[in-house]
Amino acid sequence: HTPVGLDPEYLKASGGDDLAQTFEIGMLVKGVHLFHSGGFFSTAHTTEDVDKTLAATRAVAGQMKDEGMFRY
Repeated sequence: HTPVGLDPEYLKASGGDDLAQTFEIGMLVKGVHLFHSGGFFSTAHTTEDVDKTLAATRAVAGQMKDEGMFRY
């Protein structure tokens, strides 16, 4: 299923830079699969799903920051 208003070919081609790939792999390790363009939430997701995703995002982004992956 493709989200309304988004071109499937764009979604397939996105997410190719090193930071995005590192983040996506880190999220997978934490048990969260992001769709190519950063992930999507819907009414099918529970509060627990959202909480798990937010916790994983904080952990992965924090680790990337600690490892000097961000220039700012």
